[in-house]
Amino acid sequence: MVPIVGALAADSTSPGGSGSVSPGAREKAESADPRQALDRNAFLRLLTTELRYQDPLQPVKDQEFIAQLAQFSALEQMENLAKTMTAFSEHQVKAARLAQATALLGREVDLDDGQGGVLTGRVEAIRLKDGVPWLLVGGHEAALDTVVTVR
Repeated sequence: MVPIVGALAADSTSPGGSGSVSPGAREKAESADPRQALDRNAFLRLLTTELRYQDPLQPVKDQEFIAQLAQFSALEQMENLAKTMTAFSEHQVKAARLAQATALLGREVDLDDGQGGVLTGRVEAIRLKDGVPWLLVGGHEAALDTVVTVR
């Protein structure tokens, strides 16, 4: 049986799955970007290639299939969890920034005007632009990051 990782690199002219590797396939496999090494489609292609070239006298055992599918399922679930956690983290950061800006409503602040000066005034309102809170101070809009002092 051809190991699942070497299945695509196996020479397609060897239907018995002897595991011989063509030089071109070896170079292609070695130069592949590791971040794109095994996605869902690649895994399924490897699995079908393994089935296509398996030795009919020694077919793949059920336990091996179950183990491979369980590993793939676990990997897919971890990837989904990582994406969900990233999105959750981004939402938490936005919510925290909005809470910070809301806490400044009605308070007097000093803002860095970006030219070495300071703009002082009371926070009159908060406006969201693309999910980022901006403070309205003395008729001027200022980013939350420009707050220098809060009184």
